Amino acid sequence: MVDVSQTLFMGTCVTYAGALGNYVGTLASRRNIIKRLATGLAMLGLFLHSSWLLFRWYVTGTTEYMARVAVGDTPHGLAKLYIYISHPPYTNLYESLIFVSWALMVFYLVIEAKWKLRPVGIGALGVTLMALFEAFIVTEKQAHALVPALQSYWILIHVWFLFLSYSLFMIAAFVALMFLIKVGTHSAQMGKWLSVAAAAVLAMTGGSSLFLHGSFGLTPSTWNHGSWQPVHYFPEGAQKGVKLFVGVPGAGWLMLLAIAVLLGTAVVLHLDGRGEDRGLGNRGMKVLYAAIAALGAGLLLLLIKALGHAKATLPAFDGTLAQGVNPSTAIFHTNSNYGLGLVALIFVLLAGFVGLVASRERISEALPDPKRLDELTYKVVVAGFPLLSIGIVLGAMWAYEAWGRYWGWDPKETWALITWFVYAIYLHTRITLGWTGKPGAALAVAGFAVVIFCYMGVNLGLTGEGLHTYGAG
Repeated sequence: MVDVSQTLFMGTCVTYAGALGNYVGTLASRRNIIKRLATGLAMLGLFLHSSWLLFRWYVTGTTEYMARVAVGDTPHGLAKLYIYISHPPYTNLYESLIFVSWALMVFYLVIEAKWKLRPVGIGALGVTLMALFEAFIVTEKQAHALVPALQSYWILIHVWFLFLSYSLFMIAAFVALMFLIKVGTHSAQMGKWLSVAAAAVLAMTGGSSLFLHGSFGLTPSTWNHGSWQPVHYFPEGAQKGVKLFVGVPGAGWLMLLAIAVLLGTAVVLHLDGRGEDRGLGNRGMKVLYAAIAALGAGLLLLLIKALGHAKATLPAFDGTLAQGVNPSTAIFHTNSNYGLGLVALIFVLLAGFVGLVASRERISEALPDPKRLDELTYKVVVAGFPLLSIGIVLGAMWAYEAWGRYWGWDPKETWALITWFVYAIYLHTRITLGWTGKPGAALAVAGFAVVIFCYMGVNLGLTGEGLHTYGAG
């Protein structure tokens, strides 16, 4: 079963990568064969992607059924069918990354079929591949029976609605970005806010150790129970284990340099925005190159350690190592180092922005009238907002059933509410105040950052421990 899953996963990644290359190629060439090849590969990738999800659902359902049998409960007929269905393929970080990226590609291909917006496919495929990369480095890929708190029909509808809304909001952000390009929005204005957001995410990913000690660390892995497992320890007096981080020499200072230069980039681009848009000739772009170089160098150091499985020396700490951890076998590994994926995402977004500025004229030529893009952004948000609203309400109902309260200001609940307000403001200002064009598009693009943080940042524990920080451990 593992071989089938891995084959489908890798086939999906390779096919999507080929599709992305051809979508980029459509900007350089108007030949129909490239367009058809790009769409064909994207559809083939989606077929493999869908096959993975269906196979995973079968695996999770079988796991759930066998767990019931093991305790003497052997359901039959419709009860057995429900047991199989009740464990959908999005109950952990690994599965959810693959599910959300699947939904993103489904919605994109629907939009391409109706509106032919192939430039949007570059963004959709880029984010999809980054999500699949993040899934690749997740440690826990095995299917396990659901814990009692998740053995509920609520998981079939609550999580489903939220993940679909996230995917729609990401599509809305890509379309809104195309609108901003089409109407000639100053490159410096877009780059300014991207630089600030990138610096903020890097700072949160690095945490206090980055600023207090100039250290950016990876969690090492040790050979435990037949596989490489991330090192956890229990701080003094704590009942829950946390990941141990080992600083990678030089990476911390490069990340600090990248953050500082990104903030400097924002300042220079703000000044550039007052004059004529010179594209890559803007002064701030040259500063951005330095930030990308520093970030790229830091990312390279991290990848060399993680992919090269370099030996790791565990630092001194107050507490005890988790059971089964053998410090002598500790190595750097991609396992459980989700911050590595976030750093890679930031690097790709910054490099992608440079590519966008360089090719904005070709992108603009391939886009329809700005009014159509603005209306499409609105339609996609209108489709996603009810799904988000229903998902939040269903989550509150589930929380009351499970814990006796509707709302507890868990980090996930809080950021889901923030996301709801962002899109409520978008709809309110458009419907009642008539905000169309750039203000609404800018808000839709900003919503992308909020959605990514609500989904990934909270799950990885960047906002502190909570009931939904299942990716932090």
